[in-house]
Amino acid sequence: MIYSAKSADSWNACKPVMQEFLESRCEFLFIPENESISLEQFNVFSPHLPELDLIQFCTLKPYQRGELGIREMHWILSDFIAGNKSIFQLLQFLHKSEIAPISKLFFRYSSIRNRRSAVQVISREFADFGIVIPHYIEPRNSTVFLSRAFVKALLEINVNNELSTFRAIFALARTANFSCIRISGFKR
Repeated sequence: MIYSAKSADSWNACKPVMQEFLESRCEFLFIPENESISLEQFNVFSPHLPELDLIQFCTLKPYQRGELGIREMHWILSDFIAGNKSIFQLLQFLHKSEIAPISKLFFRYSSIRNRRSAVQVISREFADFGIVIPHYIEPRNSTVFLSRAFVKALLEINVNNELSTFRAIFALARTANFSCIRISGFKR
């Protein structure tokens, strides 16, 4: 089950919601970007969410840099290249020539494709929402799904109320102790 909250305007407003969520039997906490977004918009996927700790629906403009300095266009382009069968077939053909730089490029490209496939398996329910980006969470107001373990850790790291809700989420996601994805290109 999913526990639905109202939008998280501030940490002080979100903290009691997180504590109520932990007292419930729900698996995930849903915090919408604003009150116009409802949980019903996400009922396209099964009620049992994949084993992820954080799912963020956040889109930057294509040439806008995120907090980590990476432009959104980078993800759009890399998703296109990794998913393109023609590029894979060309590199596969050129790899047979056994030229060292081409072989190295082919193995790197194969690794990118494998990683992309693994992410897609975990998050296939979200494929219709946009491009799935692993671990690159943005500290901006956005719609999120949080697991119980992630919420517990949030309450522990922000015990002094020093961080905003999304800054705390970003800080915790950056530790790489949790499975996190961001959905880019999200359209309501």
